[in-house]
Parts: sequence; structure tokens; C-alpha cells
Amino acid sequence: MLNKQILVVDDQEPIRTVIRDGLVFHGYTVATAANADEALFALERSGYDLALMDLKMPGTLNGVQLLAQAHRRWPRTITIVLTGYAALDSAIAALRQGASDYLCKPVSTTELIRCVQSNLLAMPAHAVRGEPDPSPRTQAGATALPEERFFRSPMLFIDRLKHLVMYNTQTLPLTPLEFSLLDYLVYHRERVVSAAELLRAVQGYHIGEIEARPIVRVHIQHLRHKLKDDAATPTLILNPYRYIG
Repeated sequence: MLNKQILVVDDQEPIRTVIRDGLVFHGYTVATAANADEALFALERSGYDLALMDLKMPGTLNGVQLLAQAHRRWPRTITIVLTGYAALDSAIAALRQGASDYLCKPVSTTELIRCVQSNLLAMPAHAVRGEPDPSPRTQAGATALPEERFFRSPMLFIDRLKHLVMYNTQTLPLTPLEFSLLDYLVYHRERVVSAAELLRAVQGYHIGEIEARPIVRVHIQHLRHKLKDDAATPTLILNPYRYIG
């Protein structure tokens, strides 16, 4: 990842500083911009491998408009949008318009570096920043997203690709098994799911309902605790198992 150049675009100086310092510490060359005009000027002067862009910025162009210009004029530059929970719908729209990924603010340095590294690793080895991209995705100007990647309700947000769950604006620290259980219940929220079906779907265990119930009960209790769903009178995950949040 050495010699990778990154542009950080955010109208809030403290956020720019924290992100810049985290990236510099991990060996990246970083420039910053406070608005879309500064970002366009920087992109015109020097090619960048990756740009982190806030979606909500004051000025002549907002983050969405900046993304559209960057994607059209510098298609080799990977774009990652920065957003808050309330603007997740805008982030999803940005992905459809060509952004490679998104990060929810406030973002930890660990998540920032993981996201940057994974997107840079996915960049074609022959790609040269600043040159046109002949790929069909760039020619089309937008990226098709599987509709089943996201689930969004007033309180719950799931990104199945990133294994991200947010409830009431807070990121939930779910284990892989807890994530799979919740995701399965949400996906099949129109019906009741048995304990045996849950274990078969998420762990591949083929056992009877009576044997499955005590195993699933423990994991559901952990899920309810993290969702702050009262086990005595649950309102999100009902017994028998069904998600109704």
C-alpha cells in the first residue's frame, strides 16, 4: 500500500485532521480539502488513488455532485463516501452512482484503514490514476447493487456485504453467528421461524426442534440484550421466533 495518494474531503476540520492523521500513520500520502471546489482543484492538479468524500457539504457543489464529477472525470480514483446514520439512504444512492464504499461517521481508525485497504486491494493492478477507465461500469456511469444487500427500517439498518448492523443509530457489536441469526429472521420476517430451521440455516445443524431450542435460546437472549429488547416481554424478536421490528 506504499505510495498510495488519498484525498480527504470534509467541511469539518477536526474530522479531516483525524482521518488524515490515521491514514498518514499507516503510510499513506494524504491531502485534504474543505469543500467540493477545493477537492476539484486538488484532483485537477494531482491524480489520487482514493478519495474520501463527505456527502453533506456547503458550497456550490454538495458531496453527491462532487462524486458525480469525480466519477466522470477521474474514473480510476476510488471514491468512498462519509455519512451519518440519518443520511444512509444518500450513501446507498451514492453507491448506485459509482461510489466504491461508504463509512458511517464517527468512524474508528480501525474501520477506516480496513475500508481503505480493502478497496485499494480491489483496484486493478494495471490501473493508473488519472487515466480513463474502459470498464463497462464506468461507461454506464452507475453501479448496480443487489437489492437484497440492504435492509432498512425506522430503527434497524443492515448491510449484508459489510456485515454491519445499526439499531437506533448505534452500531451493534454482533458476533458472526448473531449477525446470521438476526439477518435470517429479518429476511423471513413475514413468518415464524422454528429453532431447528434457524440452526439448519445459519450453522448447518440438522437436529430436531426439541434439541435445537435450548441452543437457539441462548443466542436469541444475547441478541435481545444487544437490541435492548426485554426478554420477558419482547417487542422485536418474538417467541416463537419472528422479527417484527
